Amino acid sequence: MNPITLRLLIKAAAVTIYLLTFQLAPSAGQNFDFEAFVRADNDVLVHVNLDRYYTNGLEIGFRKRLEHPNFLANGALLHQSEGILLNLSVAQQMYTTRFKSFKNPENMDRPYAGWLFANLGLGYYFKQAIIQANLDVGIVGPSSLSYETQYYVHEFLGVRQPQGWDSQIANHLSANLALSYRHETRLVDNFSLGFGAKGSGGITQSNVEGALFFRWGKFHNLGNSMWKGGVLNNPKRPYAYGKEFFIAGELLPTYVVYNSLIEGGMFENESPLTATISPFMLQSTLSFNYSGRRTSLQFVYHLLSKELEEAFVGFHAFGRIQVGYRF
Repeated sequence: MNPITLRLLIKAAAVTIYLLTFQLAPSAGQNFDFEAFVRADNDVLVHVNLDRYYTNGLEIGFRKRLEHPNFLANGALLHQSEGILLNLSVAQQMYTTRFKSFKNPENMDRPYAGWLFANLGLGYYFKQAIIQANLDVGIVGPSSLSYETQYYVHEFLGVRQPQGWDSQIANHLSANLALSYRHETRLVDNFSLGFGAKGSGGITQSNVEGALFFRWGKFHNLGNSMWKGGVLNNPKRPYAYGKEFFIAGELLPTYVVYNSLIEGGMFENESPLTATISPFMLQSTLSFNYSGRRTSLQFVYHLLSKELEEAFVGFHAFGRIQVGYRF
């Protein structure tokens, strides 16, 4: 993506954000049960000339606030909660080697891979903690249409086409279940520290992840904040807690057991190229977050250590932009 195109996209996004935030704001006290969101990942968001490994991702979905089930409404745990949120989305992710002019798999440090999946998530939100469960079901391989997506996007933008998709990871079904927990302690009004853990298992990816994080600025309690999707919660106090504008950082040490996007499918051996994963990874994030009455905006910088033993470089990075709109 050339700099002129990038500037035009940024200007278009800024106009859209302005219209959503200031021109379509609801009257004070209006309450919402739904939030639609779009999440875009790309390494060009952190450097115009950086385009490798996890190169692009797009997720479109919505969240809905659920009522507590009647048969659990009097339970002590539910009585303390801020809300229960349902998340439904579809996503596509694509991965490439570092040098995309190479067509011979022998010259690649990781396989090309595409992943298309649907996500069903359930989040249980407290004032200072979140418990989440997510199920991903889809397909990895040519049927994910990742090559076609990247081809037409690069054709539209006039960007050079990667040459190695013929050797991408072969088709196989994907299914993964992830459980996560986050807990936060607010030390002063504008600063908090927290910790968490996440476990993921299935035929796509299996890993165990720890988390240490901070937030600084003007933010709500974890269970009511846009940071982890909780902004729809607590309808009894609609928008009494005002806007959010804060910085958040996370440190995520991870032990990786299996990754079919690098090693190939668990039950297939037709992939032209596979690689050996690095069992220990470290990921760090730094995000800038804003939430108004209808709109939530987030930019996240991700820095990751190497995912495979044979990688040409020891780290890679990508940026994420997410826009949420409540109705």
